[in-house]
Amino acid sequence: MTLVSGDPLPRARPECCSSFLVQTMSSITDILDVERQPESGSLRGSIDLPVVGATIYGEIIEIEGWVVGRSSPVRTVEAVIDGRVVQREAPTIPRLDVDAADPDSSRREEAGFFLTLETPGMATYDVHVGAVLADETHHPLGVIHARRRRRHPPSGAPLVSVVIPCHNQARFIADAVASVRAQTYRKFDVVVVDDGSADKSVEIVGGLGIRCVRQERQGPSGARNTGFHVTRGDYVVFLDGDNRLHPHALEANLHAFEDHPESAFVGGRYTYIDESGARYRGTSLPDAVTPEDHYAALLAQNYFGSPDNVLFRRSVLDEVGLFDSSVDGLEDYDLYLRIAKDRPVYYHGVTISEYRVHESQFSLDKAMMLRSAIRVLRRHKSGAMSDVTLRDAYRRGLDHWRGAYGKSLVNQLRTAVRLRQWTDATKLAMFLLRWHPAALVRELRERRRRA
Repeated sequence: MTLVSGDPLPRARPECCSSFLVQTMSSITDILDVERQPESGSLRGSIDLPVVGATIYGEIIEIEGWVVGRSSPVRTVEAVIDGRVVQREAPTIPRLDVDAADPDSSRREEAGFFLTLETPGMATYDVHVGAVLADETHHPLGVIHARRRRRHPPSGAPLVSVVIPCHNQARFIADAVASVRAQTYRKFDVVVVDDGSADKSVEIVGGLGIRCVRQERQGPSGARNTGFHVTRGDYVVFLDGDNRLHPHALEANLHAFEDHPESAFVGGRYTYIDESGARYRGTSLPDAVTPEDHYAALLAQNYFGSPDNVLFRRSVLDEVGLFDSSVDGLEDYDLYLRIAKDRPVYYHGVTISEYRVHESQFSLDKAMMLRSAIRVLRRHKSGAMSDVTLRDAYRRGLDHWRGAYGKSLVNQLRTAVRLRQWTDATKLAMFLLRWHPAALVRELRERRRRA
């Protein structure tokens, strides 16, 4: 392990501590209700976010949804407050998840909209969302009822450590660092762990004045674990070098710990961005999860997503252990389950991070991800089988992961067969036979039926 820049001591030092002393109360918006307009003969659409009960930090509200014109194409989507149009955008975001019953797939590919608007000065207010069609007619989509309030900064001023693992992410690492420096909560230390990069990542980090630790390639788990050992915060967040934190990420997670002090870790949701940093598509995580048993809920689905969204207590990681380098791609899910098995955790649903979608992502290897997910779940099988609730959650978890990656693998198998790439087809068939036999059986039956 080599220290590249920053303090030569083997600990990252706090940044911006003095500015923490002048941190003011934060503006918070609570979503009281969302009235969605039923579909009409002219319009199909929905407001997906925000949802009822959501908490939004800062002076900006993000509204996300989709809309398809039936009688005429949709020209713009508008947000109106107190009779005044405050935001207007054309729907341009791909939404292939829109109901397949609509026969016009080309419109579905550009049906999504994303509006950002400043909160007004009123304590309570309504946001009317509607669509303007090409024929100049206006049609409502729904009304968002909101209330503003103020909240004090997190009490006690604990130090938060931000660990940024980085492997060949020169394109994105400055963006990740900038998102940390833009935090409203100012008492943090940050370290970048360069995990054997061959690009200019180290030079870029050095130019930013950020502590950087270099090591031989060990994978994401090894890089995160190294970062943990050279930081000293009471709380720790692991931000991937190609992702970004929202400005209120640390503050919102610390507030969640204040409200739920029994928690071992807390977390929220993420949104997608593309390589350029623009909004890519909607969130894949729920806005709020309040199960009686978070361990059972996590067996069924990893609703915390990437570790960018999560804030851990350092003391808990000292007790439970860190990321397991033998689990490729889902080492975060493995850690969540190990912690939640015996400790309470909390999911608050506030937007915490932005997950970047790009062609060199580790998670694009569907076979690796499916294999890792099933291996992680099987570590909990013996304990789950002795409890009815856990057994059901375990089986739903297997179905979830196989559903998430199985279709893509079957499509790869079909392509290999069509192109007569028999070696690849055989490998894919054998993989499915071991990890998702039901998908292989369905595909063979379908091919036999077509024949």
